[in-house]
Amino acid sequence: MRFSFIFIFALSFFACSKKEVILMSPVLTTVDATFSNDSTVTTGGNISSDGGSPITTRGIIWDVNPNPTIGLVSKTNDGSGIGSFNSTITNLKPATKYFLRAFATNKIGTSYGNELTFTTKSTLPKVSTSNVLQITYQSALFGGVTISDGGSQITEKGFVWSVNSSPTTSLKTKTISQINSSNFDFKIDTLVPDKTYYVRAYAINANGTAYGNEMIFKTNKVVIGDQYAGGIVAYLLQSGDPNYDANIQHGIISAIEDQSQKVQWSSLIDRYDFNLTGANGTKIGTGITNTDKILSFYNSPTSTYAAIVARKYNAGGFKDWSLPSKDELYKLYLNRLKIGGFTSDWYWTSSEINEYYAEALSFETGNFDGNGGYKGAGGTPYKLRAIRYF
Repeated sequence: MRFSFIFIFALSFFACSKKEVILMSPVLTTVDATFSNDSTVTTGGNISSDGGSPITTRGIIWDVNPNPTIGLVSKTNDGSGIGSFNSTITNLKPATKYFLRAFATNKIGTSYGNELTFTTKSTLPKVSTSNVLQITYQSALFGGVTISDGGSQITEKGFVWSVNSSPTTSLKTKTISQINSSNFDFKIDTLVPDKTYYVRAYAINANGTAYGNEMIFKTNKVVIGDQYAGGIVAYLLQSGDPNYDANIQHGIISAIEDQSQKVQWSSLIDRYDFNLTGANGTKIGTGITNTDKILSFYNSPTSTYAAIVARKYNAGGFKDWSLPSKDELYKLYLNRLKIGGFTSDWYWTSSEINEYYAEALSFETGNFDGNGGYKGAGGTPYKLRAIRYF
């Protein structure tokens, strides 16, 4: 009898002990998500029970589809144990609806908190400026890559450049590219030689304008004989010349050919009816001033005298071609072989000597006429070669 009692007691004790070790999955809830910026939310969980087994992993899981599970890579690891925990999710896509749950794992398995949903806002686009390639003295190839539209359709993208840092789309130096490709480029051929430029890709959506990283490059130097800006580089300014800049190339562009067979210096018919026009500059940089003064004095647009023939030259679309001054024409003579197209004839300058004569240079001897070329209608006509400045 005593033995039976002990056996029954043992069975009861064993049953009670077995009941106490029954394990369960964790019990938890998900904390509401709050935005800390457009691509980051702060959330978390609250584990009220570990189910009788220690919590080994806990965190947040999220996805663009409902009921995300820990099989996804989009999850956090926020330690272990019961109680509340906080979690931050970063680098979310703009204008995207997400589903989010807290999770906790113990020996039995993984439990999930209630599911929450939130939608990120659309943002500015993201764009990158690629390396600048194919740089010459007047051209370069820009490249850009659209990384993200910010969740809102891109309506315009392209490049903006300047000689100053941080160029913006408010500048005229802007080009618009095709928007239907993530990669885009643009070749520009109106740059200035030996000059530092700053370029940025840009993209625009409903939220505004975004800029890519800034690229800095410098155009190559030109040399005498290069074709550039409507003609041929004829002379590069040296120290002591007007407008010389050690950091930027400036110089004279020659037309690629003579502008006429031979013409008079002026349009006067009466060889004794002369007045000085004030076109007496001889140095580099004075040819355009001389030409302007000659044209204001001899103002017949139908005439074919030297200054107006030079000014009407329009190669490259430029309208600032001029008759060279004495010193400018001599530079053309010194570099005549690199420029090309000259004959051994006499050539006019825009520089007056007095009311009757203007400077003329023989491209055979390299000498100026001691008396100059006669300006009037009875004088000998000479050739001319227009120039402009850069």
